[in-house]
Amino acid sequence: MILNQDCLTLIIEKLYENKHNSLFSCLLVNRIWCRIVIPIIWKDPCNIYDEIFHFYNNDQRNLIIQEIYKIFMIKCSNIKFLDIIGILQPFYKYPEEEIKISKIQELQCKSNDNPLLFNKLTQICKFIQKFIIIYTNSNIELTKLIESQLKVKYIKIFYMIEDDDILIYQAIMKHSTTINYLDLTIENNLNFINILLPKLINLKKLILHGSLFYRLDLDKQFISSFYPKLQILQLCSISFSIIIKIIQNTEGNLQIIWLGSNKFENVDQNGQLIRTISQHCPNLKYLKIFLKDYYLEDFKQLLINCSLLEGIVIYTDNQYLNYCELDYCKFEIKSLNSFLNNWRNRRSLCLYSVNTEYNNNIDKFNDMIELYKKEGIIKKFKPDKNYNFMNDYKGII
Repeated sequence: MILNQDCLTLIIEKLYENKHNSLFSCLLVNRIWCRIVIPIIWKDPCNIYDEIFHFYNNDQRNLIIQEIYKIFMIKCSNIKFLDIIGILQPFYKYPEEEIKISKIQELQCKSNDNPLLFNKLTQICKFIQKFIIIYTNSNIELTKLIESQLKVKYIKIFYMIEDDDILIYQAIMKHSTTINYLDLTIENNLNFINILLPKLINLKKLILHGSLFYRLDLDKQFISSFYPKLQILQLCSISFSIIIKIIQNTEGNLQIIWLGSNKFENVDQNGQLIRTISQHCPNLKYLKIFLKDYYLEDFKQLLINCSLLEGIVIYTDNQYLNYCELDYCKFEIKSLNSFLNNWRNRRSLCLYSVNTEYNNNIDKFNDMIELYKKEGIIKKFKPDKNYNFMNDYKGII
């Protein structure tokens, strides 16, 4: 019996998915089998990395790693990004290699990475502008590296420690006038945050995550915080009162407000937040916000005042969804036609139909959509029952 090659490929792929250990013996059957098996086994070389290294002692492994580093150093003439997470030994030995490393502008690391690596980078790097850090423990060499840079603009920290450690914040403070992007995920400590945030007067993008931002004792500090250049505000697990104060202390330059899973002390704060956005954000382009039905009039005023809006995402609590099923988002063709007709001379719309019920008017509906597409009022229209339209915002937020 001779197996068709397609059938054989399917069988071997299935065996590979089940991590069958006999696939290596298939290499020796004949050339056809070998041709089929090799691309499958080595589809992802990382899967067999541990198996291969198991046969080498530590010295041999280190030698192989050094040779790999050497290849990168030879081939890469202008290194701008460096990820040292998990690197246990120096990856540069010669002056010409240090010169290449000295040009990096972005570093990704963990605070528990080898202090010797941070120490060496401090000596040879002065132009790192972007730090992405998983912060699990204090590392004085990391803080020295941050402090030694000439112009840090971008800080993103996943903060995961319990002990109070202000060293990292003191290092950031040195660049308080140049940082324009700050992304903090904090679950344990806030002590130095109260001092840090008001110093970052040139922030253009602020992202805050973490349940500790629910704490109301931060309110007083945020009153004195001022963000005249802030353009993007993305907040999750933050109290409404803090959100309101941040927006009130901007100068109308906010273009994106993206809110998720935030906390309000009372329902009235939802209306207060909507009114604050309406009054302070004339240049707003994208908005994601929580909305209760009895603040629709406030939301209407927001739409009038924020005339540059290009995208809106509205979410609500489960009780509200179960109660009225967002009936106000179901449009009759006549109403939708009136809306589109009034949209003339404005930016073209991208429409996503999450739950469309055309009944017997599907032809009429399609004709209307095509008409407005030809006139340039609708840029794009597509059904989207799975809410995939949210992916369109990933390049913006």
